[in-house]
Amino acid sequence: QSALDALGKKVEEKEISNVDRWSIHHDLFALCMSNQVSFRDYLDFVKHYEDEDDYVVLSDIISSLNFFYVLLSKETFWDEIKEFNRDFFNKVFAKLGWDPIKGERSTTALLRVQVISSLGKLEDSDIVSEAKSRFANLLKTGKLDPDLRGPVYSIIAWTGDNTTYQKILSLYRKAPTQEEMVRLLSSLANFQDKKLLSKTLLFTLSKEVRTQN
Repeated sequence: QSALDALGKKVEEKEISNVDRWSIHHDLFALCMSNQVSFRDYLDFVKHYEDEDDYVVLSDIISSLNFFYVLLSKETFWDEIKEFNRDFFNKVFAKLGWDPIKGERSTTALLRVQVISSLGKLEDSDIVSEAKSRFANLLKTGKLDPDLRGPVYSIIAWTGDNTTYQKILSLYRKAPTQEEMVRLLSSLANFQDKKLLSKTLLFTLSKEVRTQN
């Protein structure tokens, strides 16, 4: 444990390279999955990455935390994981915000999409509220940053009902590009209502959806 703590401090202070920081997390995730490291120790170690700024490292951690969130949904401590993830992702989001900054790296935009989508699935009230606001504005004006369309559609679907479903379906039918169609089609598979998911399955087999999609 003391060796793990010492390693965590090096990660926190970025005394080791981004490749090593990625590798340490990746190995720890594997050890946790094979029950050689406790889930509690894994989460405690992840806290050392709260000030991480490397896209590859953060992306790997976000994917792993999302994986545990889904995998452990039937466990009694699921709410604790939800809270941990929400807290971690919000710390990352605080440095990114909703809107792109001129001259930012392309990886920053990718990270923004990943974090906003993750917080939406965690039903973070601020993120959900802002996504709904931007979606309402899109319906009114047709304007929404292309990079943000995926996560906004995803959140709107995740928290949506049949009325929301019809709105997304309508946008799909009017989508001007294949890229936009795929975004909207993906979001139709993101509803939590089983009846709506069944509807999506039938829809994908209709002539309105290209075979390759």
